[in-house]
Amino acid sequence: MHENVFVHQEMGDRNRMAKRMDVRMTEVAKRLGLSKATVSLAVNGRPGVNAETRQRIFDCIEEIRREQQESSESSFTHVITVVVINHQGCMVYDPQFDLMSGVMAEFSVQASARSCRLNIIYYNETEDNAGDIVRECGRSDVIGVIIFGAEMTTADRPLLKAIMKPMVLYDYRDLHGSFSSVCIDNRTAVMIAVDTLFSFHPSTVRYFATSTSFFNFRERRSAFFSAMSDHGIPVQRDDIIRLGVSIPEMQEALVSWLDSHPLPEAALLENYSVQIAMLGALKQLGIPRKRIVMAGIDELPDYITGAGDIHQIIIPHSERAAISMDLLDREIDGKWKVKTNIAAIPRLKAAAGG
Repeated sequence: MHENVFVHQEMGDRNRMAKRMDVRMTEVAKRLGLSKATVSLAVNGRPGVNAETRQRIFDCIEEIRREQQESSESSFTHVITVVVINHQGCMVYDPQFDLMSGVMAEFSVQASARSCRLNIIYYNETEDNAGDIVRECGRSDVIGVIIFGAEMTTADRPLLKAIMKPMVLYDYRDLHGSFSSVCIDNRTAVMIAVDTLFSFHPSTVRYFATSTSFFNFRERRSAFFSAMSDHGIPVQRDDIIRLGVSIPEMQEALVSWLDSHPLPEAALLENYSVQIAMLGALKQLGIPRKRIVMAGIDELPDYITGAGDIHQIIIPHSERAAISMDLLDREIDGKWKVKTNIAAIPRLKAAAGG
């Protein structure tokens, strides 16, 4: 396994997307003689680190990044570019938790295995010029492009069509047949979650969701209606409770909802951020976790779940990144005329004692 902790440095306004660097916290800590905890506090803008130490950490990150860039540019002549579509939906980046570093690490490993340098760029339509992204992808040394599409919308399709390079979509399923893609099997994920909840024979099941309508979430919500119907339970639209976008916003909404509604016997939590918000809300209200059976899509680190009271549907993030690179090889070779959509099957990680 690759170390799953990377530092990221925020440039400018802290409400903007943090720019990730492939720099391990352990490397920064070792160079400066600091603890990893100190480095983590600094790069995440947390209190507890004085200004001088914080600046030393950021200077060290920049120095390591320059060394990496110089080394990779001298070693590799070809580039694979990952375009991360970021519409501030807190899916590819959340200011409180960063759970996607493992994916970026896997992309980097896969690119190196192909003797290519990995270039990661971010696109937000409200801040960035799509033409700049197209020009960056169109460089002569770029041989292929991965679109990190967790937050992609139909409005982004003109950008994809303008990038005239071999391309694969990651974390998004192309329904138009124009691009090969690798995504989670969202319907199977929800079916596993609902079946797990019903094994406890609940009388009420609620679906707690974000307020965003990205592709994966639309599929999960649709699957929830189907899965509940399979169990003979009619679902009303208000059984899907939309909470917000950021974790603090969703936790506040959950506290309000739980304080004004009967506690459901079972809850399906749409993604990792909803899980974190639910755990925070239950703690804030003093409600024992055991009073509600919870199933969440995506796995949380043990240091967040604590007692492990949530049944989790594990999404194979890093494996999908590797598969995306394999598909990109085919696109670059140009030997396949057919486009391929791969749906990765998730698996259940049962709660402790469940």
